[in-house]
Amino acid sequence: MSRTAILVIVVVVLLGLGIGFGTGLYVVPRYEVSASCCVGQSAVARAETLWFLRPGLAAPFISSDGGMLIRYKKEGLSLFERIGRVVEYRDRVQRRAILRLPYLPLLYRLSAEGRSPVKYDEAF
Repeated sequence: MSRTAILVIVVVVLLGLGIGFGTGLYVVPRYEVSASCCVGQSAVARAETLWFLRPGLAAPFISSDGGMLIRYKKEGLSLFERIGRVVEYRDRVQRRAILRLPYLPLLYRLSAEGRSPVKYDEAF
């Protein structure tokens, strides 16, 4: 094998590892959140999958709101603390987003130990 071919293979492998270890997927399901400011109104989170830069977040390759809630519950945090951390975590992921993809229910279930977020999964 020539030196050029070996160099190309090494570069491709290093790029693949860099993408795999340096980025991740965060799945945001569609759900309604009641707005406390306005009676009778609610906000709807857009269902999407975010491809984001992972360094510094200590995040798994595939994560989601539900998966992070499960992870924080195992750490012994209260529900209030878990929700606060998930909101903060999602904000940080959204700031690091490279690409927004459609919602992928399979990725959500992989990140949340096989659980489905809500009935909206069937609509996608």
